[in-house]
Amino acid sequence: MLLCKVLFKSIMLFASCDFVSNSDGYLPMSAALAQEIAVKEDMLLPSPEVVDEIYRQSDCQIYTRAKDPANLANIKKQSDEALKQKASCPDKGLVAGHYKTITVRGSEIGLYGWYTRTGQRIQNFFSGHSLDYVDYSHGLRLIYKKGIDINTKKFVDVADFIY
Repeated sequence: MLLCKVLFKSIMLFASCDFVSNSDGYLPMSAALAQEIAVKEDMLLPSPEVVDEIYRQSDCQIYTRAKDPANLANIKKQSDEALKQKASCPDKGLVAGHYKTITVRGSEIGLYGWYTRTGQRIQNFFSGHSLDYVDYSHGLRLIYKKGIDINTKKFVDVADFIY
């Protein structure tokens, strides 16, 4: 997994450059599966504030249009639209905006993000779904557990700063 630098407050984070995906370019995911993958990979789920920073600092901001999540055809359509926009992005840059990120706020896991063409966030933090709920708009972005304090130049535990 390719990691990209993201400055959050005074901590240099290392985040997956794009959402975790399969060979088709996207992998719809539940919060439960996202948490399981993060633990297995020894990584963290981002906080909503980190998601906003990733979007602001991204090399390529992909936008979306909200669609009816009950329609399963939207999974493929949303993925195709995002992949079409990603084709014009730098090969190894930070890509953001095209899915709701599975995030942690306090003790809750929820969804956050998903941006329009004008940079407006569509989804404020929402934890009302069951942990097993999946739809086309959910994406997993992972954060490396260690970061660098840019003031002291020392490694720090990222969880102490992002949650």
